[in-house]
Amino acid sequence: MKTRQELVVNLLRNTLAISKVGILIKGVDGFSPIDVAEKLTKSIKEHIYISAIGYEISEISTPRYTISPSVEKAVFWRSKPECAGSILVFVKSDTEKLHSLAEFDALTMRDLTKYLIDLQLKKESNTPTVNFWKALQSDSDYFPYAMVEEYIEAVTNADNRSEAIPQNMWMLNLLCDYEILGTKSSPEDRLKKNRELIIAIGQLSEESRKKLSRSLARAKANDKDRLQQAYRSLQLYFKYGKRETLRDLSFSVVQELFSASKATVEKKKPTPPISGDDPIDEVSPNAPIKPKELHRL
Repeated sequence: MKTRQELVVNLLRNTLAISKVGILIKGVDGFSPIDVAEKLTKSIKEHIYISAIGYEISEISTPRYTISPSVEKAVFWRSKPECAGSILVFVKSDTEKLHSLAEFDALTMRDLTKYLIDLQLKKESNTPTVNFWKALQSDSDYFPYAMVEEYIEAVTNADNRSEAIPQNMWMLNLLCDYEILGTKSSPEDRLKKNRELIIAIGQLSEESRKKLSRSLARAKANDKDRLQQAYRSLQLYFKYGKRETLRDLSFSVVQELFSASKATVEKKKPTPPISGDDPIDEVSPNAPIKPKELHRL
């Protein structure tokens, strides 16, 4: 698996090929601008002009690149036609005069995350896994780079990638979804529902958690131990918020847990009078609960 610096170099090389002015790299860490310049200029012919703002770097000039710690230099290079498309501005922290570089292409950690997923996507040929990586890439704004990097490394190192994809979803702060590669629903929808469910779990009221606990007493004998274990893990996640706890939870079991509680609530509702023209909505006790319904538990 490529290092973060190697990813930055590759992404910059690809972006410079189509950039008309330059690239503004902001909020991207884990590399040295000098090392990036050394590696990048080995594979391109043009002289590169680099402004590294917020880094402990002095003026450096070589036959292949020029580095300055000043944003004013970047503004000056921008005004010179011969520098167009060959300017890199690394910004470690906010600084003045960045508005003068508004026409620069931007590169952030989000772009790096999408690029990392794209590299993984290109390694796949199996349709379900390809669809999963596409879905994760489209949702990459929700996942920090470090999480995605750790997740991809775990999947890549596994003997069976198709099994590793759902088994390690806890690394993304998601419930392990063992049906994510199935054909009954799209990965995009399941990822969205997973995120919504995680948020809803974190917002459960004390009364809702009591109702969940009471619903376990009515669970079938062969399901009770499994659901009780899931409830204990859910309580730990609610209390401490540690993503490692999600390793012991699955999307389907948590849905089942809430569905059991929902069925209990439905049974307690008084039956309203029904006119001959009113349709009757039947609620299956096994129907998966929607995250937006959790506040009613």
